[in-house]
Amino acid sequence: MVWPYKVFEKVLTVAYPMECLLCGFFMVLPDMADILSGMVPSIPDTPGTLGLIAPITGNNVSAAVLYEKTVGRKRRWGFNDLKKEKTRCFD
Repeated sequence: MVWPYKVFEKVLTVAYPMECLLCGFFMVLPDMADILSGMVPSIPDTPGTLGLIAPITGNNVSAAVLYEKTVGRKRRWGFNDLKKEKTRCFD
């Protein structure tokens, strides 16, 4: 009797957030030009922006890379195990 839980889990993790996103989108109805311009990466021209980008990037990227490399060394994975490392790093 595991299947009801799996269906409920899918609803909570996929369907409900998507429904909330779509409801919010249609309530706000943003301009399509604003949406497309927001998809182009850019750095804001306000003072102190680079001072914020550097710590955020460094914090997020370094933690993931260090954790991945630590787990790989612990399991003695080498160059031939790259595919396995990508899929099983966080076990």
